[in-house]
Amino acid sequence: MEEMIEKPWYEDPFIQEMMGLMGSRSMRSIMSGFKSNLVFAGENGMSDAARYLDKTLFDDEKRILIIADSFTKKFFSKIEKGFKKYDFKFRIWDGCIPEVPYYTIEEGVKICQEFKPTVIVALGGGSVIDTAKVVNIKYEKPELNLLQIDVVSGAIGLHRKVKHLVAIPTTIGTGSEATTTAILNDTRREPHKKIAVTCDDILPTVVILHPDFVKKLPPYLIAGTGLDTFAHAVGAFVSNWNNPYTSAINLTAIKETIHYLPRLVKYGSKDVEGFEHMQWAALMAGLGFSNTMPGIEHALGHSFGAVMNTHHGMSVGLFTPQSVAWQAKVTERWKDLCPLFDLDITGMPRKKALNALLHEMQLFIRKVNGFASVSEFKNPVIKQKDYQKAIPLMAEFALNDIAHLASYRPLKLNHYKKMFEAAWDSKELVL
Repeated sequence: MEEMIEKPWYEDPFIQEMMGLMGSRSMRSIMSGFKSNLVFAGENGMSDAARYLDKTLFDDEKRILIIADSFTKKFFSKIEKGFKKYDFKFRIWDGCIPEVPYYTIEEGVKICQEFKPTVIVALGGGSVIDTAKVVNIKYEKPELNLLQIDVVSGAIGLHRKVKHLVAIPTTIGTGSEATTTAILNDTRREPHKKIAVTCDDILPTVVILHPDFVKKLPPYLIAGTGLDTFAHAVGAFVSNWNNPYTSAINLTAIKETIHYLPRLVKYGSKDVEGFEHMQWAALMAGLGFSNTMPGIEHALGHSFGAVMNTHHGMSVGLFTPQSVAWQAKVTERWKDLCPLFDLDITGMPRKKALNALLHEMQLFIRKVNGFASVSEFKNPVIKQKDYQKAIPLMAEFALNDIAHLASYRPLKLNHYKKMFEAAWDSKELVL
């Protein structure tokens, strides 16, 4: 594997300047498309997926590597039961770690070289699925430089060794099961920085949604991963990289999250219907932002989370109102969100209407036990002096995040600094 001494392609200043043009309507009409996968859901989802995979593989190809973490490996028996009549051989590797440190990829590749799987099943949340995606790349293309796979390149030529990448999400927010991107934590840079790896080939070919894999989520992860879904859909909807298909998907994901996430926070495992709806919302939000681009809430949230060691969903959720506020100067799409919050802005002055929406969004975030300002964080508690000291670094990270490229309204380093400053109490966002 290559030493990570160079920077990712999207940190190049020239590319950062040029990418803004890619969001123009003329360019989107040329580049627009939609990438998706096969989805098997409900009580029969596992057996339906097993039958499909059986039909696509020769008998001597039926080798499944389950990639999991120390928690999700307990679900292996459910997979084994669903596949038992099709004579698949299994191996499980539970070496995934949250935030995907780079060295774990090397461990996963070694397992692949020994077992030679034709199917990789990612069983877990975003970190597990992202790990599986990158393990797949480096197993099939060991010579490939992860830092130089750009979004324009598209396919890189996978699916020759691993015929299927299957995602079984065990949270209600990652969206990674429906995206062509994986996020790694570059532990070779000091301080550590999250980097994005993007190519068409790592979109899972099959997704399995079953409430049994999510209904035991603890309350903090219900809130955190649910807010991740919210951030994905909202950020992508107000982006200029949309089309009618993605707009419909993102609006539905937002609507479902607003309705069902508060129920899950309140009732937890008792609300199986709520989990089923949030599984679909997470998938739709993943499809929605993968086929557009996430908003700057991800540039801000990635940076904040990496430096302050906070949960990804809580971090991007915190900055979702700020993302809407910033883009509102160049788009009217935020107005379509108002009815979802039962907000009637008829006759309101524009700025008052926007502030009313931002207030409702912050109320929703708090309603589902998220944090609408940095000062509210409890896990971990963040001291103001430590936060203020970290702002220059977080702003630099945000400026060099892949999500920064998607902003149709240009941003500079100073804008990010002001956004992080405003986020301490979030009383007045940067418009």
